[in-house]
Amino acid sequence: MDEKFDISEEQLERDFFKPRCPVAVGDRFYRKRGEGKLPDRIQVIAIDPIDEGYIIHGYYIYHGGENANRSFSSSIFKNEDWVIEKKGIDF
Repeated sequence: MDEKFDISEEQLERDFFKPRCPVAVGDRFYRKRGEGKLPDRIQVIAIDPIDEGYIIHGYYIYHGGENANRSFSSSIFKNEDWVIEKKGIDF
């Protein structure tokens, strides 16, 4: 029960104090387009951690063909033009 864990301060900061990704698999997000225009929603299918944040893989729900899949940096959510719809809450 009294196990000791040897972890460096750098690793602790990187792994435990890193901000969580603002979206989860299954969530949807889109960029505001203006009044009266339908949002072009993207569904999150995978998330990969990187040093600076996360790479979010998703697909455009209303697109067909090869152009439907895209990858985004989690830093896009620092811009208030992006809207997140949490899975099971908004849709």
